[in-house]
Amino acid sequence: MFWFDKENPAVLFCDNRKLSDELCDERLFEIKPNVLADFTNLPFSDESFWHVVFDPPHVTNAGETSWMAKKYGCLPKKWERS
Repeated sequence: MFWFDKENPAVLFCDNRKLSDELCDERLFEIKPNVLADFTNLPFSDESFWHVVFDPPHVTNAGETSWMAKKYGCLPKKWERS
């Protein structure tokens, strides 16, 4: 949700899921990352990037099929905060 231009060649998008869904107004909603990866185990070596924007999901109790979970992702119910 940070970038308006999802096709920007200077940006690499990572997410742990791909999703394509039709919204209630018939618009297409897509999560289409360049790299499928979990933030707990990213497939990049140290110092691969000059700048990183990191925004893990902060939601822990959204319903599996809810709009909030589809749009932002959802942490597992047993998420441990340290």
